[in-house]
Amino acid sequence: MIKILAPNFCTPEDPSQPLTPAQVAELSRFKREFEKLSAVDHPNVVGYLELGLLNGARPFMILEAISGSDVQRILDKKKWLTETESVGIVRGVLKALSAVHRHGIVHRFCSARATARDHLYVIYVTCSCTRIHVYVCT
Repeated sequence: MIKILAPNFCTPEDPSQPLTPAQVAELSRFKREFEKLSAVDHPNVVGYLELGLLNGARPFMILEAISGSDVQRILDKKKWLTETESVGIVRGVLKALSAVHRHGIVHRFCSARATARDHLYVIYVTCSCTRIHVYVCT
């Protein structure tokens, strides 16, 4: 998976002008997100592998590729989960949250759009508000 910072967060409207304070803050958040999350090594947390620049200007990060489906899609299909499935998902989420909390990472949002039966991966999707998505991996 590749995550690229949107142009409005990293390039000025007028190329002759410097970055705005808000853009500098977004760039800093993006880099900090990678630095913190690449340090987390846990089977229930997606790996952050590389940080770079696209065309020399737009920051990107490469995350571990995962396969599977998110919990919301499973619920849309099945309408409910068994007790065993539910406990497995919650246990995985708690293990992942514990791992990121040990690294000083605090999140503000957790959704059903992210967990797995065998492994739970947590993906942080935005820089301005760390979001956790749980995917069921097959």
